[in-house]
Amino acid sequence: MTDNQGDNQILATPDQIHLMDLERQSEQLHRTIEDMKEKLTGLYDFAPVGYVTINKYGVILDSNHTFATLTGRSGDSFINEALINLISPEDQNVYRLFEKDLFETGKETFCELRLSDSLSSWVSLKGKLSRDKSRIMVSDINKYKKTEESLRESRDNLSRILDNSPVVIYSKDLDGKYTIINKKFEELSGLTKDKVIRRTDFELFPDVVATQSMENDQQVIQNLAPLEIEEIAPVNGKLKTFLTAKYPLINSTGQLYGISGFSIDIEKRKQAEDALKQSEEKYRSLMEQSLDMLFLQDLEGNFLDVNKAAVEQTGYSENELLCLNIFDLIHERYDREEILDIWESWKPGQHVTLEVEYLKKNGDVYPGEVTTGKISIGNIEYILALVRDITHRKNAERALENARNQWEVTFDAITDWVAIIDKDCNIIRSNKASETYFKLSPQDIVGKKCHEIIHCTDNPPFECPRKRSIQLKQREDFECRTENGRWWHFFVGPIKSINKEDGLAVHVVRDITDSKIREQKIISAMKAEAFRIWAGGLAHDYNNLLTIIWGNISLLKNEISGTVAHEFFKETENACEYARSLTQNFITLSMSKGAALNKFECDIKKVLTTAVELSAKTKDVSVSFDYPADLPMLELDLEQMLIVFQNIVVNAIEAMPTGGSLDVRIKIVSAEHGKDIFLEISFEDTGTGIAESDLPKVFDPYFTTKPMSSQKGVGLGLASSQAIVARHGGNIHINSVVGKGSTVIVSLPV
Repeated sequence: MTDNQGDNQILATPDQIHLMDLERQSEQLHRTIEDMKEKLTGLYDFAPVGYVTINKYGVILDSNHTFATLTGRSGDSFINEALINLISPEDQNVYRLFEKDLFETGKETFCELRLSDSLSSWVSLKGKLSRDKSRIMVSDINKYKKTEESLRESRDNLSRILDNSPVVIYSKDLDGKYTIINKKFEELSGLTKDKVIRRTDFELFPDVVATQSMENDQQVIQNLAPLEIEEIAPVNGKLKTFLTAKYPLINSTGQLYGISGFSIDIEKRKQAEDALKQSEEKYRSLMEQSLDMLFLQDLEGNFLDVNKAAVEQTGYSENELLCLNIFDLIHERYDREEILDIWESWKPGQHVTLEVEYLKKNGDVYPGEVTTGKISIGNIEYILALVRDITHRKNAERALENARNQWEVTFDAITDWVAIIDKDCNIIRSNKASETYFKLSPQDIVGKKCHEIIHCTDNPPFECPRKRSIQLKQREDFECRTENGRWWHFFVGPIKSINKEDGLAVHVVRDITDSKIREQKIISAMKAEAFRIWAGGLAHDYNNLLTIIWGNISLLKNEISGTVAHEFFKETENACEYARSLTQNFITLSMSKGAALNKFECDIKKVLTTAVELSAKTKDVSVSFDYPADLPMLELDLEQMLIVFQNIVVNAIEAMPTGGSLDVRIKIVSAEHGKDIFLEISFEDTGTGIAESDLPKVFDPYFTTKPMSSQKGVGLGLASSQAIVARHGGNIHINSVVGKGSTVIVSLPV
């Protein structure tokens, strides 16, 4: 190969040279782009605001370093994480609305919220949609928020100061329109803030008030100086006087932009000034017109001023009193130093009321009620004493105490139980009769419920007489029989008192057992007398009829033969015999108390034993006797007294169909007047008992609780027994409790 050929191979063609230039330019452009990219990346990462890119699902695709710094995390740690996770929970709803508006509207969207970092940093988000993703600019607004919060706090503090101020505060612009008012303005004017702001005085108040205010405002504006004046303003429909201070409002550039003012209600001060003047006049009038003694003294007790009453009641002249000391007028037993120490410890306005013995000029001692205390006049402390002569009151108190003692003695001397009951049925007062009726002292019974004591129940009875008495404002009364057989009469009446709501009532319980017994005896005697007359006539007529019937039966027996006929005659004669015994009972009942008896001395023990042997024909009833030694003999009609005791024993046995016991006892007792002696014979069974409603009727002829028959249940046994005992000068009565048994007591004179 020649030299020319080698040179052709080494030398490049123009195309090759152009290509090489392009490659060099491309390499240089690439280096330049890389340099620019590196610079842009630096600008992006370290921009003063954060940037973050999210897709339509809210997932972070990329972010810059500033955003990572704001969140407090590294740049790559939240890639592919939902941006909402970096938002404070309190503001996540705000973010959701932001994200929704961003992707749905496609418009630029803005919001403020807090990140979920430890400081809860405030940031603003400003985003714009680009295709299916959005780049969001994140700006730190903590300083702005703090400034905003500080400004809001300053405004709130100013508003609180204004609204809690006891004076009226306001400001106006140069047109006289209100721009600020406080709560006190609203309170006194009766106008709300929305009705005042942007309005002038002429739109709000009467012309006389508005004209006065405008003239004062103009004076402040023209002189650019504060002004203090008295103004009038309406309060609750009345014009009141205010002390007002107004001053110009000038901004930082020295320009006047309005006026401000505050007003203090001095109506009370003006009234106080007038009142002070009137008070001085009233003080002197009070001093002179008071019927009680008034002494104004210093802290040592020296009199500085006295009234006319003090002069008249002590017997000293005014000049004499002003030369004396309080200790010259009170009894020497009061300790001077102790009183001075008490005065020294008092504060102005502190006072006491006590009773003190005072001395008159003539040496007389009289009781006085003194109200004394410390007062302050012009920063000087004094002792003011008002003294009232209470001689008449003391006499009245002693009389009242004597009357109360007499009342209490009388109250406790009443043999009936008397108690005062309140509206809740509590016993609040009782006399000593409670010891007799309930075995409880007045102290023990007070505080208990009346129904607990009287009815032995936890609640008042349905028809409570106390309640009915209070409602009807009248006395109510009722009678009841106690478990031990005593009769009580209750009186309940309302107590008239000053306080109508007291509901007080007086309860009176009276034992009327003796009067009940006397009443029952009278009724029984009247019944017996009526029946005696009826029974005598009936027995006479009945005997005449029996005589005829019996005589005819005797004649028929002689005329008619035959066993069957004679059996009928026998039964008829038995019936006549029983009818004759009934007739004898009628005769017994018809006899008067003084009717002759076939009396002779009897041993009552043998009479009772015979009566029981003749009557007690059952093995199921046990009979016991309890007799005292040396029983006296009694003059008795033995036949009739046996009838009495037999009737009683038979009734007792019939009351114990399933068996039981009968106790017969004798006691020697004295009559109430103590002269006569009686034998009290009691028959106590354990039978079925007699209903309380039947007890008053048991001695009535033909009253019986047994089934009627030819042999028993006629109802004349106890009636005839009562008549026989009465003719012997005694009496008979019955006590009974259903289900427990009965006790028949026969009293016979010795």
